[in-house]
Amino acid sequence: MSNPYGAREGVGVSTAGPTPEAPTKRRLAPSLKFQTFSSLRHRDFRYLWIGTVFMTAGVWIQTLTMGWLVYDLTESPFLLGAVSGVRAIPSLFAAPIAGVVTDRVDRKRLMQLSQTLIFCSILLLGILVATDLIQIWHVFVLGITAGLGNTFNNPSRQSLMAVLVPKEELMNAFALNSVAFQSTRVIGPAIGGFLIVWFGIAGNFFVQSAAILGVIAMVTMMRIPPVEPKQTKLSIAGDMKEGFKYVRQNEIVMGILLIGIIPAFLSMPLQALMPIFAAERLGVGADGLGIIMAFMGAGALASAIVMASMTNLKQKGLVMLFSLVVMGITLIFFSQFAMLAISLPLMFIFGAGEMGYRVMNNTILQMVVPDEFRGRVVSIYMLDQGVSPLGSFVAGAMAAGIGAPIVLAMMGVCVVALATTALVKLPYMRQLS
Repeated sequence: MSNPYGAREGVGVSTAGPTPEAPTKRRLAPSLKFQTFSSLRHRDFRYLWIGTVFMTAGVWIQTLTMGWLVYDLTESPFLLGAVSGVRAIPSLFAAPIAGVVTDRVDRKRLMQLSQTLIFCSILLLGILVATDLIQIWHVFVLGITAGLGNTFNNPSRQSLMAVLVPKEELMNAFALNSVAFQSTRVIGPAIGGFLIVWFGIAGNFFVQSAAILGVIAMVTMMRIPPVEPKQTKLSIAGDMKEGFKYVRQNEIVMGILLIGIIPAFLSMPLQALMPIFAAERLGVGADGLGIIMAFMGAGALASAIVMASMTNLKQKGLVMLFSLVVMGITLIFFSQFAMLAISLPLMFIFGAGEMGYRVMNNTILQMVVPDEFRGRVVSIYMLDQGVSPLGSFVAGAMAAGIGAPIVLAMMGVCVVALATTALVKLPYMRQLS
């Protein structure tokens, strides 16, 4: 029987129950196979993975350092959220174009050019800080420029997963990609916090610049299958319209995208508001902020390793929605306790829930979408990176008026409500496997 939602074989809505020919013991056996690093045996995926380590190490150092820089310059919750918010501009407006470009051009060249733009932006920011010429508008402008580079880099990087590894190893590849992301999330903020104390803010931006050079080197060594010339008479605008039409007409893809994008607006502002909680609620400095962020990353790393090991995990939809509930409840509790001993384990749990949700969401999406729409759909999915800073902007503005704890609690309630609504109103979400 064909899948009514157009999903690929191996993913979709599971409705059949156990049969006499498939006893429970035999059906569960594949789920117990642990192949944590199986996809790393593929040469070019290894280069992509190592490049992700370099890239994300720089991103976490940048995120912490830029937040601390803005707070040090202005002590303004509004501007703290606004600087993150402006990074939404490239993703919100250029992401659909980036998806079309990804489906049409040499992805390797696109990644090299986009990473070079990010490198120049961060290096210039470090120079401005080191020479005491830095002003708040510099942070806004260079944040937008780096965001533009990420907007064109991310769809090509994400869409390569399905090209570099077999489909049966996609979940392992995405989970290992998350391991790279989260392992640097564990050590990156902690190192970034101590580097601020030891070497100053400029040194952190120089470290990120060096990390981006590592990314460019890894991409250069990759042998990426070339993109077949797209046989179409459509313009870029026509290609964009075709991608949105596909998403609109495919219920399962639309649902996965909404579950992937909306929580980014509701929960990711936690990171933008974290300097406020660290300084005003928990009474710690830059090094303490780094430790708090590292606990969040440690939880995410532990969750990602589990996901990478269980390549045949069933009921991915339920795991995704349950993880969202965990995230929302944790945000509520974190907003109400001003004790470091309680906040650290809460951040560990939040990180674990966030990772479970993201790996499941991304894996299902990549397995469902056909190759000819992959770049465009991934670019829509990557709107979460534009929505997240926009959520930070809104959260910062609200925090300036009613306080960060109330804002964070409200966002936690909304996340729980979203997951509950999806469970009740979208029954196919519970059946995705």
